[in-house]
Amino acid sequence: MDAPTVNRLRGFDSFGIAVGSSPSFVLYRQGEFGRGRVVAVRSEVASKYDGEVAKYVGREGRGSVVDLEVRLALIAEKIAHHVDVLRFAAVCRIFRSIIHDNLHLLPPKLPLRLCVLPNKPPPLPLLMHCHDNEWENVSFFSISDGTNYGDFLLPEMRNKYLAGSGHGWLFTVDIQGRGIQLLDPLTRAQIPLPSLDAFQHPKGGFESHEFNDFGFIDKAIILSNPSSKRRNLDDDDGRMLAMSIISNLRVLSFCRVGDDEWTNVEDSLIHIQDVIRYKGQVYAIDYQGLAVVCDFAQIANSPYYVVNSHRYLVESTYGDLLQVVREINNRGDDDDYEDDEGNSTTYKFLVYKLEAVEKPVKPKEDPAYCMTVKKRVPMRHKFNFKWVKVKSLGDQALFLGKNNSLCVRASEYQGCKPNCIYFTEQEMYGHTSIARGFLEDVEVDSICDMGIYDFEEESFQDFSELKLRYFVPPIWISLDPRQRSPSSLFPQPHP
Repeated sequence: MDAPTVNRLRGFDSFGIAVGSSPSFVLYRQGEFGRGRVVAVRSEVASKYDGEVAKYVGREGRGSVVDLEVRLALIAEKIAHHVDVLRFAAVCRIFRSIIHDNLHLLPPKLPLRLCVLPNKPPPLPLLMHCHDNEWENVSFFSISDGTNYGDFLLPEMRNKYLAGSGHGWLFTVDIQGRGIQLLDPLTRAQIPLPSLDAFQHPKGGFESHEFNDFGFIDKAIILSNPSSKRRNLDDDDGRMLAMSIISNLRVLSFCRVGDDEWTNVEDSLIHIQDVIRYKGQVYAIDYQGLAVVCDFAQIANSPYYVVNSHRYLVESTYGDLLQVVREINNRGDDDDYEDDEGNSTTYKFLVYKLEAVEKPVKPKEDPAYCMTVKKRVPMRHKFNFKWVKVKSLGDQALFLGKNNSLCVRASEYQGCKPNCIYFTEQEMYGHTSIARGFLEDVEVDSICDMGIYDFEEESFQDFSELKLRYFVPPIWISLDPRQRSPSSLFPQPHP
């Protein structure tokens, strides 16, 4: 480690926080530090220091573990940046436990873009067996200060890919073991969910091994906060934890707390593109823009249909349900919307708001359609809602991608642009092909389709700090500590 810059904390004579070329939390003894001997406690060697870290506390190095916990708790209260929270929690079990107990003291921050990186540079030969790569190195790009922070070692991400994120948790799928976990990157707590083998193949979908691997899940939505104490476990909806868009048919499947298998939604529409829990109901939208509500028959017809598009559902800061249409030129379809390197790009966003109508509206083409989680609901042939085009997002900013779609009030966050849409790559072109062995389908030089869309100017801005060429699409994750609270339902942070 390079000679560090030491930020001393008043009242702490024997240890502090040192930041070198690779920022990390460091414990040091004052005498040893004077001779340039620094004891670095980083995530790579965290296990070596569990139980020994107390040696470096106290004026004479004789501090106890209890003394350490008290002092570190005071440091934790002073941390003002969520990236520092990650560094702090990565040190060892003691640090992780302390930061877990002090998360409520931290201010809310913007979502971070979580970029999963291979252990080695990503030329094609190294990625041929990507299912053998250990993708536990992660970096974080912060909108607040435009800085890319990394690399962080997150062993729980080894051989995993991300199918979604929500409420500060990641939805991970094990490429080798086929297991599914919810992972909290701050505390490293994990919650097991039914595995890939616990899904029921929908009728009409492909069942060959080619379509039965981790790519079986197109997107996962975490419907409720896994850390919340407020979930009503006596109610089916309260127990519903996650919903997945599965199979080549893109139908819905869900699991509740305590389930051993995934349950497919009856009469599900096909080619679902997004799901959201909105005002106690589960809403979904298909590729044509037809909105449906599980267990609720009042729905809205498509406002606008584009073949090459992706749709998102997001709740605005004003409580409205928004549909966002992302128009994409698929790779190889048209050169007009390709960048200088031949990559397809997003070229337009449209936003609509769901509004009730005074008189039911007859559908223009297809009849009304409803799918249910619990029971069959008669279809209604008239719509009670309509989509109204939104001309401006105002002070709002949207965050779209594989994550639970997010909307924030931009003025409350440093560095956040109002009336803008922050978006990341939606598909996993190269990643899926490599894992399946279809190397000829991989575009080695492809760059993730991501950036900032100015809704008023109808213009795009790249993330100049990042130009990712990796096969795992980045994902937004909200690390708002207000969403976390210890719960007896789920395991506490483990070593």
